Parts: sequence; structure tokens; C-alpha cells
Amino acid sequence: MFADSNRLRVFTEVARLGSFSGAAARLHLTPSAVSHAIGRLEEEVGRPLVRFVARRVQLTDAGLRLFEVSDRSFGQLEEVQLQLASGTVAEHFTLGCTVEFGTAVLVRKLAPLLRAAPELRVHFHFSNELAAPLLAGDVDLIVDCRVHLHPQVETIELFREKYVVVAAPELVARFALRAPEDLGAVPVLSMDLRCTWWEKLMRTLPPTRRPAFSHVLELNHLRGMIGAACEGLGVALVPRYSVARELATGCLTEVFALALEEDRFCIYQRASLAGRGKNRRMVDFLKRLSMEEFADAITPVHEAGAKTTGRRKNPVTGSRRSK
Repeated sequence: MFADSNRLRVFTEVARLGSFSGAAARLHLTPSAVSHAIGRLEEEVGRPLVRFVARRVQLTDAGLRLFEVSDRSFGQLEEVQLQLASGTVAEHFTLGCTVEFGTAVLVRKLAPLLRAAPELRVHFHFSNELAAPLLAGDVDLIVDCRVHLHPQVETIELFREKYVVVAAPELVARFALRAPEDLGAVPVLSMDLRCTWWEKLMRTLPPTRRPAFSHVLELNHLRGMIGAACEGLGVALVPRYSVARELATGCLTEVFALALEEDRFCIYQRASLAGRGKNRRMVDFLKRLSMEEFADAITPVHEAGAKTTGRRKNPVTGSRRSK
């Protein structure tokens, strides 16, 4: 038994957040108090639990083993505390997701689960930055198209989303858009002025066919980009599922039929929480989601040649911009 559970609590928050200062702020302590608690805990277990690499806290093998147990235990205690405080047996679950996919798809897709299980209280956290809330324990799991690699995070692949180049029909006719090279003479909509957002198109084309954009309009939100495209303000590169309605109604048209690079949507959860009943329940439901209405916008895992071996334990990095 540990002589002081408060030290174990401090260690757990340091491991979750990857910093002494972050744990200090969360626990309303000074960084020196956090450092002292970690030092006393290391004396108690008789071996180092943390080390510093490039000013970031990393866990030793002993620290990883201890964190797996302490994170799970404190998570369960927090869950029970919430239930006792509310006077119910409701299970509270916070689900993180990218803004566009979460608001346009996931809320609607989860409706059958919420109707069938009223005791499951699902709270949504929509954001383009999901790694920090996941590691801090502010969400129970996330659905994201960024790649997150961390020793305490498990990955379960869901599907690949397809991309499409779209524009209002009148803009296509006005500029006589026929080939990717034509984009150099028309307004294009991008998340950034350097047009890294358009890398999926550029990587698809040989160098001789890559357009040199001369007129770029920056919009840092996908739904704003889609609205601007519908108004004829420029050509957009977007996930196909996000413009399914606009394509069906003729507000937008697909400009070029190209096989663009696909993004991978995955479930990410802390390994220490994967065995909880509510986590297993949510993961099982998400893996069974029917996406028939997005048949031409989403590639299932087995068709993408992806292996759903389930979980890959792997510092959180993001390789793509979220929507």
C-alpha cells in the first residue's frame, strides 16, 4: 500500500498531462510541491518513475506500469463520485470529435444508442484540437482524423474519408474549368494562405500538371469554406461526406474526378480506460455505425486494406489539420 494517496494522485496528473506545471495548475499546487511529491513517491517505490526529455515529462517503464493502474483507479473513483453526487446510476461519457464530422454526422448517428440507453449520458466535445483533452482525462475517447501517437493511447481504425474538389456550377462555367491546371486562374478556398490544405491534390498530380494558385481566399473553418463555395466565391477541396447535400441539390458540382489521398478516421482512447464498460460499449457502437448514405464518400476499413487489429499503443502528434 502507498503511504500517501495524494502523491499517487499528483503522479497520475503529471503522467496524464506530461508536465509538472500542468499538473500543478490542475491540482491547485505549486510546481515545487508537485516535484516534491514525485520525489517522495519515487523514494517509496524505490525506482525512478519519470524522466525529462526535451523539457517534457516521460514515464520510465516503472512509471508506465504504475500509471496504467493509477489512471484506471482514479478514473473509476471519479466516475463513482459523479454518480453519487447526482443521486443516479447514470453513466456519464464525454466523446470528443472534429467539429464538422461531429456536428454533421456523429450526433445524428448516436441518436439510436442514446434512445436505447437513457442511462448513458453522452456529452460532446467538438474541437480541432483533441489530443490535450484526451490525455488530460477531460474526454473518455475521441474520433479524429489526425494521427495521435502516445504510449498510453490506443487506436482503432473506423474508415477512410474521401475528398472532392467542388465549386458552384456558375463558377465552373464562367472560368471554363476542365482540368486541375485551370485552378491557377480562379479563386481557390483554403484553410491557409500557403495552400498546404491542397496538398492532397498536388500529391495526386505530376509536377507538370500542378497549378500555381494566384488567388487564394483563407477560411479557417470547413463549413465556412463550403458556404463560400456555394456562393461562387471559389473552388474548394473538402471531404465528400461534408458536401453530400450540396452535391445532391446541385448547389455544388464536382469539378474533377480524381482519386485523392484519403484521411483516416480512428477512435483514440487511453489504454487504461479501454476495459471500462462504457468505453467498450461506445467503441462497439462506433465500429458498427452504418454509413450507407455516405457510400461514395467513405471507404470502410476492410476496403481500404487497413488492418483492424484494434489497438496500437504508441508523444501525441498531429499530422493533419482537423475539420
